Amino acid sequence: ALLQFLREVAALRRKRIPAYGKNDKVLWFADLPRDLPEVRSPLLCDDHPEGFDHWLEVHKTQMPVRPPEPMECRNWVRPEDLEQASEEPVLLPQITVLVDRESENGSASAHGSPQFVERVPQSQKIEDYPQVQEIWKEYLENQWRPWAQQMRRWQAIQNVYEEVDFVRRRLEEAEEHYELVVGVGLLVWRDPSGTTVKRHILTAPAEVTLDADRGVLRVVPSASFTA
Repeated sequence: ALLQFLREVAALRRKRIPAYGKNDKVLWFADLPRDLPEVRSPLLCDDHPEGFDHWLEVHKTQMPVRPPEPMECRNWVRPEDLEQASEEPVLLPQITVLVDRESENGSASAHGSPQFVERVPQSQKIEDYPQVQEIWKEYLENQWRPWAQQMRRWQAIQNVYEEVDFVRRRLEEAEEHYELVVGVGLLVWRDPSGTTVKRHILTAPAEVTLDADRGVLRVVPSASFTA
């Protein structure tokens, strides 16, 4: 009877939330990279450290610069493919280039050189240029792949940084309309009506701080939080 009473009182004091809505900004700890020192959280550690003063810390890092492709390969690859670190670029099997060709109606000067040259399209196949393929393989192995690995690492950090920074700016712009909370222990169940309900067992008010000099964002307990 006591449990039933407490349940009914709790239902009166707060509205049941079936799930997070489309207007809620949610960052799951389970989705955070665990092997990057630039993204740290005591909630992701097997052995939770005692006395920690933050729930999440993200360090901004410099985006790696892609090494330029060899001049010999420039016409054989799409620039947008080079920038996609998630998928290795390949040389185009065939391209069309403009080449100079002497006009059949051109006349010769006193020195015997043509006076009229036109630029015409010419089709070229990569199989006819083995030297280009060798240069490309060397570029991929020694330059593009190491850059792509660094780029994927940077993107993983940057994605978290942008998510947290978005929350920070939103709170600064309209703090009276938004609330930041950290939730632990997600409980999922279906109520008698068949609605899926998601609630965290423990929640606490939080805030985001920015160390602009170091480029560090931290999610910390708010001033109103009491353990």
